[in-house]
Amino acid sequence: MTSIRGDEGLPITIGRGAKIGNQCTFHALKGQSIGIGDQLSAGDRVVFHGALTIGANVTVGDNAVLFKSTIGSNCSIGNKVLVIGVTLPENSRIPDGALVLTQVEADKYSYQDPQSA
Repeated sequence: MTSIRGDEGLPITIGRGAKIGNQCTFHALKGQSIGIGDQLSAGDRVVFHGALTIGANVTVGDNAVLFKSTIGSNCSIGNKVLVIGVTLPENSRIPDGALVLTQVEADKYSYQDPQSA
């Protein structure tokens, strides 16, 4: 069972084509919101805690926690990852078990297209 709690923060918006695993929780702080783009693929026991904005085509592994962050489109977040208070640029790849608690840590996972350099 997955829980989408509308008791404090609103709105909680989940885009089209979302695949959400078992025992996930969506919850936003009072006066905050959660906005998730199309084609989310979330594993089991993920916590989505607002304020939170997630782009399109994002994959989130099992047991990840995303809190007070902005996640760009086309990102991949591994299992048991903790992301708090940062902005992850588009195409970021976060490996299993990573702690992303500062913007410096978030930026090191940003994918840089060699063609644009």
